[in-house]
Amino acid sequence: GPVAEMKEKAKTTTKTTSPRTANEAPTSSPQAQALDFLKNAITTISNNISPTNGAGILTGGFGGNGGGIPNDNHSGGGGGRGGGNATSPSNNQQSTGSSAKRDKLPPNSQHPRRTNPSPSTPSHKELQRRYLQINNQRREEYSVRVIDALLDAWPRGVKTVSEGGRLPLHMACFGKATVKAMETVLNAYPDAARQRNADGFLPIHIAAHWGVSHPDVAPLILKAYPDGAVGRNRWERTPIEEALGMAGENGREFQMSLVWALRRHPTYWINNDITTMLLPRNVRNAPWRLVEAG
Repeated sequence: GPVAEMKEKAKTTTKTTSPRTANEAPTSSPQAQALDFLKNAITTISNNISPTNGAGILTGGFGGNGGGIPNDNHSGGGGGRGGGNATSPSNNQQSTGSSAKRDKLPPNSQHPRRTNPSPSTPSHKELQRRYLQINNQRREEYSVRVIDALLDAWPRGVKTVSEGGRLPLHMACFGKATVKAMETVLNAYPDAARQRNADGFLPIHIAAHWGVSHPDVAPLILKAYPDGAVGRNRWERTPIEEALGMAGENGREFQMSLVWALRRHPTYWINNDITTMLLPRNVRNAPWRLVEAG
């Protein structure tokens, strides 16, 4: 039948086809041909280009940001990971000599500490001063922002008395508020400087007792109420007596300027233009500032 005839033809074709001889080379695939071409090209380029003629492509590696750009030492393109540098023999000798010198050093002297710091390096005290200066500036800025927001939300709050008969100005003096914060509260309610708490303390009494955060705080309060300098509290003490009893003449920061301001007669704060003296362009030459500067 037809199946038998097809089998016979297949057998006949197999017998007539001659096998490949041993000396005959097999036909190479396109992938193998491309690989051979690349190998030959790389070999040719490496034989014609040296590491010192400015290329350094093969010896410098292909990674990273090298790009085969030479430096003064004729090094090849600095590669990224896995990319080496082609250096001249003199550089190799120098690196070998330096490594030998490092090996001769004691273990603890390979990286000696710098005993003399650079003049441009700030000291710990200077860094601390800068930090406190920045911190105080931010504290003053955000304090004023908070006070303004509270006054906008409830303007009568600056005149409201809390427990113990304390106004916001009394609390600002208790907390040694900054000049800007104190000025904001006083501008909102100037008569707060003449109000007493349950113990008969004026705001200037509290500032004298606990101290101030700046030399300009006491003049600012006394400008609003000059007679506060001679006012007496529940224990018949004046502000200057409170200040001297707590810290003496110079027992805390800004004590000298505080004592100087409290020793002035009320007429000093009435007859002199304290507002002009407190302006930023004039306040550096204010008498209480000069006392603090010495």
